[in-house]
Amino acid sequence: SFYSSINDKDMDGLSILDKNSSMIFPHDNRIHEAARLLRTSRPSFLRVPRAVEVSDHDFERLKQDKLLMLCGRVLALPLGRGMLTIGSIDELPDEPLSIPPLCLAGRLPSTNATLALDISNCSSNMTIWPEFHNGVAAGLRLPMARMNGDKVNDTVTRTWIVYNKPSTVTPRSQMHNNASQTISSSNISQPNHSHGGFLMALGLRGHLSSLSMTDVYEYLTQGAITTTVGILLGLAANGRGSCDPSISKVLCLHIPSLLPPSFAQMDVATAAQAAAVAGIGLLYQGSSHRLMTEFLLDEIGKKPTNDQNVGDRESYNLALGIALGMVNLGCGEKSSRSKSKKFVNESTGLTDLHIEERLHRFIAGGKEYEVRKKRGSNFNQGGAFANNGESEICSKIFEGDMINTDLTAPGAMLALGLMHIQTGNKTVASMLALPDTHFLLDYVRSDFLLIRVVARMLVLWKDIEPTEEWIMNQIPLNIRQSYSLFGKAAEKSVGFTGLGTFSSMNLNGKLNKSGSDEIRKTNISINKLTRDNTGHLQVDRQAVRQAHAYIVTGSCFSLGLKFCGTGNKQALLVITNVIKDLLKLREESDPISLARKPKRQIIETCLGCAVISLSLVMAGTGDLDAFRLLRVVRWKCDDGVKYGNHMAFGAAIGLLFCGGGMCTLGREPDDIAALLISFFPHFPISSSDNQYHLQALRHCYALAIKRKKLEAVDVDTGLQVFAPMKV
Repeated sequence: SFYSSINDKDMDGLSILDKNSSMIFPHDNRIHEAARLLRTSRPSFLRVPRAVEVSDHDFERLKQDKLLMLCGRVLALPLGRGMLTIGSIDELPDEPLSIPPLCLAGRLPSTNATLALDISNCSSNMTIWPEFHNGVAAGLRLPMARMNGDKVNDTVTRTWIVYNKPSTVTPRSQMHNNASQTISSSNISQPNHSHGGFLMALGLRGHLSSLSMTDVYEYLTQGAITTTVGILLGLAANGRGSCDPSISKVLCLHIPSLLPPSFAQMDVATAAQAAAVAGIGLLYQGSSHRLMTEFLLDEIGKKPTNDQNVGDRESYNLALGIALGMVNLGCGEKSSRSKSKKFVNESTGLTDLHIEERLHRFIAGGKEYEVRKKRGSNFNQGGAFANNGESEICSKIFEGDMINTDLTAPGAMLALGLMHIQTGNKTVASMLALPDTHFLLDYVRSDFLLIRVVARMLVLWKDIEPTEEWIMNQIPLNIRQSYSLFGKAAEKSVGFTGLGTFSSMNLNGKLNKSGSDEIRKTNISINKLTRDNTGHLQVDRQAVRQAHAYIVTGSCFSLGLKFCGTGNKQALLVITNVIKDLLKLREESDPISLARKPKRQIIETCLGCAVISLSLVMAGTGDLDAFRLLRVVRWKCDDGVKYGNHMAFGAAIGLLFCGGGMCTLGREPDDIAALLISFFPHFPISSSDNQYHLQALRHCYALAIKRKKLEAVDVDTGLQVFAPMKV
């Protein structure tokens, strides 16, 4: 067979990638180690120490508990494996593309025996989305579709795609496209979730145009929810920026708000709605389409109209905001032309919508008057048209007239940033300013500060500098001073004079500029802050700790987006220092660290975002020092490290060795938008979590991948030869 001929018994492409990349990394086994860390088809190494007093029954339970945590890491690795093996197949195999299994078993060190995971106590939908990611990772190995003028010269034909279709078809009575049905382990014929991911990968690689609309209809009517999501996003990615009306109709059919009143009662799963909305953003990218812009803007502030799909509203609203930014990508006025207070370029014909003012209201909160005034009597409480004259009311959620910023703020911030990306518009940047007093800090969620920093830096693109001083300048003065005072207070409480000064030093033993400034201002600042009767500072300590961590991480993520694929050494050094500071907060328990440490899960989230920022800068370089640091970060595997954290750590490793060292990342606005969608800094808690971000969107990074391959070939034999080259 094809896989035996290339000596790939695991069918995941890692073995052949190790061989092909030996010319790029000839002096060590870094690519072999990266493949080992991202392999999911072999049992995990399971070592559980046994105390003398532990019985056999308790020891078996301990092994199962440890194995469950290791399997949680295995389920999160396909995302990173897809980055590592993307484009690794040069010729299309004659047989169906094999998808490697997700091995939920452990290998005991003493006897080398295999211990299977007991899934009786696990959730029935634990492997649904990991299987989807596994299918995407396998499909991304295919070569990119070649363009011959305006036509696609594609070697992937409709016959081959249909040939890959699973033989088992889910009966209509067991379909899971609607939100009210769930996966049951007692079903006779289970849906193939990996095939949905395979279809999305075909779209990301430009091959899904081979399918006819009849084939698409068959997939949508007979597939599972993962198949629906995969086909919707795949079609949109395949036709990115084309405004294809046939694809648009398919996407709009899965958005209830765009359907006629007689179809308004259709029960479409929230994941399918979010995928369709994100697909609208990809399909109409950069077109400033009036109808879609108006719909997306109105939909962000929409209230729930019925009891269907009231869950996962955060991911749906986030998809709305991202889609709005993608449709109007880069349409904002330049800073030199914004003196007339017109934000959107007049040539787009959208100035009457007052997009920026309404998005700012979605960020800051208040009442949304624009939609009600425009719709008049046809607009009911929920924000949708009435059906047959009868308004619908949701009996589970009541939000009143005020805007729920917990839902609308993340998408609105990213929409503003994408619309005015690289424009330097100071007025728009001021809408995304961070709270500069402790009073205002209480009215903003701490995790939203990270998104604010990223969105603001998308606008002020030229102001980003790869220095520690620039990162510290992004932190408001009140937060910076309070954070420094926490360390000084801890130092005085334990009687270690100078410990705060030592903690402000960098790795070379020199005092950071920001740290020296804070120490000089400490005595002045400590007198300005009020104290309670016990002498403690009257500030919300946990809010300050969280804000500091999120703002620093958001600054690192902005650095990663600007310098993605460049290998900038200054950016590498700055982000590395931030990662080491976060590692110190996670691992150490000295007085200074305890005084400045936020909650464990916040540290893990910031670490995941920081390591992805590091890999964005060093994408495709396989930098050895960065790889060593990533191995240290991913080592811990306990209850505090969730599924999404493992996903971020695996993605960082895969991105560092993108395409086996033969790929890098683009830096155009559409590439930055794709990376922002993929690495949105809110990771899932469990493998079935789509509440804040649709997991399928994590694979949009493939749209920003650029192939870079330089080979030395023997002119006589035509074979590759090792020849050191410097470009």
